[in-house]
Amino acid sequence: MTRKDSNSKLNIIFYLVLSLIPILIVHFVSDLPVFIGNWEPKVQDIKNFKFPADNFYPPGSALLLLPFSWVSPDFYIVVFIYYSFSCALYFLICSEIGHQKLRLVALSALPLNPPLVWLCYSSQDTVFELFLVLLFIYSAIKFKDYPFIFSGFLLVQTRPAHWLTFLGISTFIAFRRIQMKRKLSSLKLGFVAFLLLPLTIFVNGFIYGTPSLATESGMTLYFGNHKYTYLAHPKYDLDVFLTKQGHMELNPEVKVSAPDPGNSNQYTKMALDSIQENPREFVLSTMQKIESYVVGIQKIPNLSGEYYLSQDAKSIIIGEERLKWILIIPHLFYELYRLLLLFFLFFAIGYLVFIHKKERIDSRVHKKMFIFLIPWLLGIIPGMLFFTETRYKIVSEILLIPFIMLVLELVLSGSKHSRIEGIDKSFTRPNL
Repeated sequence: MTRKDSNSKLNIIFYLVLSLIPILIVHFVSDLPVFIGNWEPKVQDIKNFKFPADNFYPPGSALLLLPFSWVSPDFYIVVFIYYSFSCALYFLICSEIGHQKLRLVALSALPLNPPLVWLCYSSQDTVFELFLVLLFIYSAIKFKDYPFIFSGFLLVQTRPAHWLTFLGISTFIAFRRIQMKRKLSSLKLGFVAFLLLPLTIFVNGFIYGTPSLATESGMTLYFGNHKYTYLAHPKYDLDVFLTKQGHMELNPEVKVSAPDPGNSNQYTKMALDSIQENPREFVLSTMQKIESYVVGIQKIPNLSGEYYLSQDAKSIIIGEERLKWILIIPHLFYELYRLLLLFFLFFAIGYLVFIHKKERIDSRVHKKMFIFLIPWLLGIIPGMLFFTETRYKIVSEILLIPFIMLVLELVLSGSKHSRIEGIDKSFTRPNL
């Protein structure tokens, strides 16, 4: 083992130790349980060699929980394991950043993101999504085809909104390989990625009686396009706001011909009817969703607690408020965090579009940096179709940090000749 290899291993171990501190703090101060145990029924179905009883949520998270089902019911150790794997992958991804100080800034962004760490601990799927997104992106930038396909498919079975990410990055890599005269491998990668979508639709239709990627999609579509969505979003929890007094009840006149455990088709029809019947409210809520996704600096929903629309839709009822300092202070920290993130993101995009556009990006590393931007950009589409919450976008947002740092590396490198990898002595990528 060389000295560089030894130092790299020590660095990643040191980073893992530091990164575990925030989630340990959350473990001791959180008033919420670990929710990944919600996947146990699906885990039991899979262990008995059965298809899960429903496709309300796809089985990706259950598959990741499966190897650790024996620790039930104390699943917090599983959270620590997948969070640690995620931090290790993020460390490897940030190793693409040559400038040492910029790399350290990027590395600090994951453990210093309070909502991300909190959601990894308390959400039923965020820690799985984080692990799979980072594994998928690492496989993409290293051109590792089999891990890329495997992690990408498992990712879309965990959070179906990432189908756009899966297909978008597959397309990007295919075009990059065509440029590199590797046409056969690019065709193979693109063929497999785009074949999996119709295959998934067919299998779901055959097993569950509906082609929906997840049968809860109809309900989520109705949440995001309900006539009262504009009143709640982004301040309140949309689920609680609309369900507490029955504003999301199914229309008994709507019928479906196929079995539909999640009532997906009924909710989808109600969502489309709501858009048609309430165009002004639809435009307002769409504006709010775009603003919240792109430029909102507060966590969404902004307020923790229970706030819901009265049955007559004339007032908003304040239920249990969770206005605790342990929640407010991290929200404040995240507001500053995202304010800086947006400032540097817009600067980075502006630099590439208006200043750097006439110059060639020579470095192989910097040509791949756009992969980090794709998940967040494509996430705008499901954000507009459904609705935006911090938990739906926070994993994609973490990839904006290495993108920004690589652009800043271009800025600091000066002339186009010094952008070639390794030419500046201060740009030393660790040997991993």
